Amino acid sequence: MFINRKPYYAPLLRLVLFLWLLSLLHSAGMLGTSDLGAQEQRELRSENFTVVFPQSNEPLARGMLEMAEQARIRIFKRTAVSFREQTRLVICRTQKEFQSRTNFASESIVAAAVSKTLTIYLNAEKIHSLPASQVRKTLVHEYAHLFLGRKLPARLPRWADEGLAMHLAGQRSFGGSLTLTWARIFGTLIPFRQLVATFPQDGRQLHLAYLQSYSIINFLIKRAYADKGLDGFLLDLADSKLGPRLIERLWDPMMRDGLETAWQRSLGSIFKNWLLVLTSTSVLWFLVALLFILAYIRKQRERREQLRVWEEEERIYSSLDEADEDERGFD
Repeated sequence: MFINRKPYYAPLLRLVLFLWLLSLLHSAGMLGTSDLGAQEQRELRSENFTVVFPQSNEPLARGMLEMAEQARIRIFKRTAVSFREQTRLVICRTQKEFQSRTNFASESIVAAAVSKTLTIYLNAEKIHSLPASQVRKTLVHEYAHLFLGRKLPARLPRWADEGLAMHLAGQRSFGGSLTLTWARIFGTLIPFRQLVATFPQDGRQLHLAYLQSYSIINFLIKRAYADKGLDGFLLDLADSKLGPRLIERLWDPMMRDGLETAWQRSLGSIFKNWLLVLTSTSVLWFLVALLFILAYIRKQRERREQLRVWEEEERIYSSLDEADEDERGFD
């Protein structure tokens, strides 16, 4: 019996043709950029760092290599602990590439450090939009993460790790106190139990998480290391005997909650925070500007009302004049 095989072979033939065409396009470099990206990757080396970058980002790579050396020197001066392990800086050309390599969804992230591989990923697209001073502090911050991850005897909770890195990088925010004050007033402070392993992805919440981490570490240092300061705290954390016990206490929920309660009290009562907000320079200028705006609106209303009265008076006088003319004409 004769069977028409064409309907059965047609889909298979189309699939074979499609795969053949796909292989041709791939070999010609028309699909994907992985091979092209691999060919473009270059390296710059120094005694302590290796920068991996696309060829088009060579000027940025040279600047990052210089900043990385400055970051290493800064960390050494603050801690007096030698840290000379070879570190890789990987420059990502786009926000999308950076997010795919680091799994950070937030668009506000400039760099990310991975302690296990001693690698710092840099978001070139974001770096180009920032001043050099901010980029320099960011690089110190990320290098501090690598230092803490390698030199401390155990891993820190995320909030402690970020708070210490901010201190080492000198990333104190002068507007941070007011932001924390508003969060304290409206009850929007993030519980530190939510900042143990991860930070929020939302930009505003992420900013608040960093501010809280800096603030509570600052409170802890002033409370327990008033004489030795940050350097003394770091030396104790890096100590092979004392360090594990200190870090274990930072992980302990009861200790953390007690520290958080004391820290919140140090921020002041709700009444005190309202007073601080109302007497802050920015709020005073806002109130002055608001008073000027309200005075202007009031003047405009008074002017419109006066114009309305004058128009009404003019209408009445015109009517009276017309009536008077009619009477004279009648006489």
